[in-house]
Amino acid sequence: MDRMNILAITKFPPIQGGESTSAFFLFDELGKRRHTVTVLTNYDDVPQNNKAVFTEDDLAALRANENLDIVSVKAESVPDFIPQYDPKTEKLLNEGIKILSRQKFDLIYGWYLLPYVSAAYLLSRMFSIPLVMQHAGSDLTRLYPRATLNRYFQNIIEASAGILTYSLTASYFDAKSPESVLCQNQGLPDLFNPYGGQVDFLKEFNVECDLDSTFLCLGKFSMGKGFYEIIEAFRRLETATLVIFCPNKRTISVDLPENVFLLDAVAPWRIPAILRSVKALIVPEWNFGVDVHRSNLPVESILCGRIALVSNQIIANYSGLQQFMIGIETPRVEDIVAKIRDVARNDAVNEPVLRRYREIRSKLPSFSEYVSDTEIFLENRIRAGRAARPSRGA
Repeated sequence: MDRMNILAITKFPPIQGGESTSAFFLFDELGKRRHTVTVLTNYDDVPQNNKAVFTEDDLAALRANENLDIVSVKAESVPDFIPQYDPKTEKLLNEGIKILSRQKFDLIYGWYLLPYVSAAYLLSRMFSIPLVMQHAGSDLTRLYPRATLNRYFQNIIEASAGILTYSLTASYFDAKSPESVLCQNQGLPDLFNPYGGQVDFLKEFNVECDLDSTFLCLGKFSMGKGFYEIIEAFRRLETATLVIFCPNKRTISVDLPENVFLLDAVAPWRIPAILRSVKALIVPEWNFGVDVHRSNLPVESILCGRIALVSNQIIANYSGLQQFMIGIETPRVEDIVAKIRDVARNDAVNEPVLRRYREIRSKLPSFSEYVSDTEIFLENRIRAGRAARPSRGA
């Protein structure tokens, strides 16, 4: 396979969230496969409540891949003008023009509609470089349908050499040729396993707890995440501990009981060790507002050898893995209390998932195959883009 030189415009760590994490794992692996990836992002230009807190070691790990170059738009105050807004797309464009003026790329890869795909599309047009675009659930269901935006996004879709989507959303792109659409089965990298190290909560996070009765929540605090109900449940569970890793902890006004610890979000590659250190993960999403949303968190937990307590509203999305999950009725605090208490008292609750790790891993999408499928798709889109480009003498 030819080596590709890719400009990726995307969310990227330390920006917190599933899309940012997925982008890191994909582009890091493409770099390990000797492709060159320049990531243009804006983690310096987003509020702290959208970011994980990185240590010096985390920053070194982020940039350890010699084939992965990360460029972030600088944080700068926006001067007053009318109508006032924060020109994030334009700032990405400005940095992208500088990058493209000094380096040649085979492909521009935009991930998440605003502002990343938007900037990628405009740079693609300016420099006549093929564009592929990838969406998430929230941008496709919340941004794409808006009457004030949809004609623009339709134009981007029509102009894209390739679309990276999922089986539940492929129908959005029926007008595209089949070879220009890739339905992905995103796998999780092998670092999600039950055999690695654990964290020392006291040493690393100043949290004293009994790991046999410690539970975990991950993600941004919001009503749809269900964290408020979980905290209320732990007020009634004096013998159990809840640890929440959350990027927007400084904006949350909630009275925490002594057995609930609200901590800053951490680098995504630290999550497996944290998962292996608790009794179970809790994913209490309720009326989250994105029908096609399917959090990877329960799958990550199971691969790390820990069961997940999952909202009954979304648990059906994990067919085949439900036997390693316990459904909870998120708004009903009494139900949550009872389920957590049962898990805390059961010393053997994680034995089935630990014993069947190899079987579980074999039935889930392969991360290596997912990257290979993406790799082949991108190379084909580059070739198609070159073939469609007018010759200089035309």
